[in-house]
Amino acid sequence: MISPNYSADVVKEAFIKGEVPYVVSGPWNIADFVKAIPDVVVDPVPAAGSKEARPLVSVQAFFVSAYSKNQLAANYFLTNYIGTKKVQLELYQAGQRPPALLAAQNDPQVADDPIMKSLGSIGKTGIPQPNIPQMSAVYTYWGPAQTSIEFGKGGDPATVWQQTCDKIDADIAAAK
Repeated sequence: MISPNYSADVVKEAFIKGEVPYVVSGPWNIADFVKAIPDVVVDPVPAAGSKEARPLVSVQAFFVSAYSKNQLAANYFLTNYIGTKKVQLELYQAGQRPPALLAAQNDPQVADDPIMKSLGSIGKTGIPQPNIPQMSAVYTYWGPAQTSIEFGKGGDPATVWQQTCDKIDADIAAAK
């Protein structure tokens, strides 16, 4: 069992070295995992009980600042360069993250990639990730609840999860 005191970078390194059999992570680690473990696979988190596990889904985006001195040029660059299939495929190749542009998603190098297929399938059941301020509620309660369940503390696991979900929902609602 991995200590709850391990940081994400320690767990990632342990997975890459084969010291742990799996890691719950996201697309930001795929390039490193594939480089170290060419036959790595992406699977959905198994259900805990009768409800399907649903990941939080997010995207990376480019924004033009309202304070930009040349918004027209910045918008042109994003629309006519960053938003092209060619650049979206280059970003995919550089970081092994699913491209947002459908034309790039449907390109054979992405569409035939087993990891991208898994991410796409898993993502279909996902829910949009809350904004960072609201995510602090998730970070505050989720880890401690998981740890208490794993180590048999805190009582009935179903009750612990329900209380955790209620706290997260209340904090997210309060942050809006």
